[in-house]
This record gives sequence, C-alpha cells and structure tokens, in this order.
Amino acid sequence: MKYSWRQRPVENQALWCHILEKLMVFNLINGYMVEAKWCHEGYIPTYDEYKVNGIFTSCFPLFITAFIGFGEFATEETFDWISSDPNIIQAASIIGRVLDDMASHKFEQQRVHVASAVECCMKQHGISEAEAYYFIHNDVKDCWKVINEEFIQSNDISKSVLEFVVNLARISEASYENHQDKYTHGELLKDYISSLLLDPLSLDLDE
Repeated sequence: MKYSWRQRPVENQALWCHILEKLMVFNLINGYMVEAKWCHEGYIPTYDEYKVNGIFTSCFPLFITAFIGFGEFATEETFDWISSDPNIIQAASIIGRVLDDMASHKFEQQRVHVASAVECCMKQHGISEAEAYYFIHNDVKDCWKVINEEFIQSNDISKSVLEFVVNLARISEASYENHQDKYTHGELLKDYISSLLLDPLSLDLDE
C-alpha cells in the first residue's frame, strides 16, 4: 500500500525527511502485517506476489531514506526520487529479501512462519527446492542488471546516493553468500571485517 509523502507542503528539509521516513516505516509495518496475515491463514503467495511485499520487508527503502536524510543528500528532488519507487531500489530490495530467505528459510520453516521466497517459488512454478534456488539466483542476476543500468543512466541523482543503494545489495551478497546466514551468525563475518578494517591492502607496487 502506497501513500504520497506530499500530503501537505513543507519548507524544511528535516520535515521532508521526517515525513518520508514515517511513510517508509508505515510501509514496512504494513508489509509485516501482510506476512502475518499470510502466516495466520496458511496462505502461500505466488513468488511474484511475495517479491512485491518483500521490497518493503527487506527494510532497504527505510535504510535508504534514513541515509538520504544526512547532509547535502536531503533535497526535495531526492525525496521525490525515492518516493517514486525507482527500479534500482526495487531491484536492490529484492536481492536483499530473496538472498536472506535462501539462507534462513530452512530454520524458519521449523516453526510457524510465513512462507519464504523459496517456498513461494516452488509452489508457483511446481519445482523442487534446488530448482527454486537456481530460479531465484537467476532472478538476482536480472536484478543486478537493473541496478547496473540504472546506476549508469541516472544522471539526476547523486552518485553517493546511488552507491549507497548498490552497497546495500553488495552487503546482502556477502552476508548470505553460499546460503549462509552470516547476519544472524556474526562470527561468520569475522574474516570479512578483519580484511576490511584490520588487514588493509598494500599499495606498494614494488611488492
């Protein structure tokens, strides 16, 4: 469910950000309520239906809005852009949602839980779990094509904002690589963090 963030004119950038953040929180809560309804009713949506709702439950639109609220990024044009549901944000959000699902769905399905992207894909297409993984990974590849195209062609939005969107998708790739939930099991990210913060690459070209 979408509501316009321009319900009343505002002049202050902080108010623009506050109004849009409230909208994104509303969309996130509404997405969770949709999932709760599906779970309560034992309903398994189609994979396509699940992805639409998953854009919000990925939390990416909320994260991006919070980032935009900082400094020079908080402009009326940028808020208009994010509220238009641009393809790059949709694609990054889908990547985050489905990669998370592939890493965590087996544990989640051991208890009462909403169907994940994997179960939805299996049901919609009548395929096995392994085939669903293959299908979803191809979907992720298509999302990356959208992200790369939008990043190159978007000239009206700050590259710093676009890079933040891209980096969210990159974080998902690292956090859920090989269907491992490194977000929940933080110890699996130890080597990534060490290489990033403790073991910098040498810039000595003579080595």
